[in-house]
Amino acid sequence: WHISLSSWFQNYLYIPLGGSRRGVASTCCNTLIVFLVSGLWHGAGLTFLVWGLLHGIYNIVGRLTKPLRMTINRATRLVKHPALHHLIQRIITFCLVSFAWIFFRAETLESAFTLINRIGPDFWTTLFNRSALVSALTNIGFYSNNGVPLLIAIAVLFFAESLGGRFPLSKEVGKFPFVLRWAGYYLLLLSILFFGVFDATPFIYGQF
Repeated sequence: WHISLSSWFQNYLYIPLGGSRRGVASTCCNTLIVFLVSGLWHGAGLTFLVWGLLHGIYNIVGRLTKPLRMTINRATRLVKHPALHHLIQRIITFCLVSFAWIFFRAETLESAFTLINRIGPDFWTTLFNRSALVSALTNIGFYSNNGVPLLIAIAVLFFAESLGGRFPLSKEVGKFPFVLRWAGYYLLLLSILFFGVFDATPFIYGQF
């Protein structure tokens, strides 16, 4: 998600360290170093170091287990159901990245581990308690007056992403009549103005 920073680490740290040219062990070591440094770039604290370490471990485990995962995919016939396979991959990735972000957002390692210990009990408590569930949804932006539009917007984004993998959307949109295209642009702009959040919440990278 941070293209310029990722490119800098690749060109000035990963490749000078040897990249992936010196065998699997060296590649894994270089990958771990890059992610550890990327964590420290975000903040000189143990929480950021753990955040970077986790992403490095994810990448290394993904590289080392690729043959095993391919064998499992063939054995379970997931290779014949690419849509289901991709969905499972996305869910796993989302869970792993979300777990790592606990450390990114926590003030201390102690508070991060406290939150992790509460995930299981609090999840089930919230799931079966209507007031707690409404409060949790409100905390992540699903208010009573915008829940349905948000779900529709999320569905539209997923649909557009799936189409983008098959068709060049920019070229396809360019084929629409001029009036229709600009009507769509204005509709998107109005949607941003109507549903956008314009409070004092700072952009997360504004502090880095």
